[in-house]
Amino acid sequence: MNLDIVPVKSERKQLVQEQIMLRFSLFDLEKEIPAPDLGPLRYLLFGPLGKKQKQGWAEQLEENLYEVAFGTPARGCSYLFFACPRSGVWYAELPHLILQATDQEITVHRKAAEAMDADHQC
Repeated sequence: MNLDIVPVKSERKQLVQEQIMLRFSLFDLEKEIPAPDLGPLRYLLFGPLGKKQKQGWAEQLEENLYEVAFGTPARGCSYLFFACPRSGVWYAELPHLILQATDQEITVHRKAAEAMDADHQC
């Protein structure tokens, strides 16, 4: 199964606040439908200096709709990785999000798992 992370909000930019909340769903690219329930979704956030900033479980709001919330990252690029341990789908197998933060806004970029080189795989 070839999965993609699809942010629910169509806008890529968000205003900087004390906390950021991202809603997203999993999408099966091969079948072009929402992915089946893979179980709890784990996330791992690395801050701009490459240090682990936060990890936890995404809250499942409804079928195939998840939300993560964390403090606004510092200026620069932060990386948000996802895994579904119960289904055996790990961080390197799912796309990740790159959060580019400035003082005013955060831009979210999606990067496909196959676009990562071996040095950046978890």
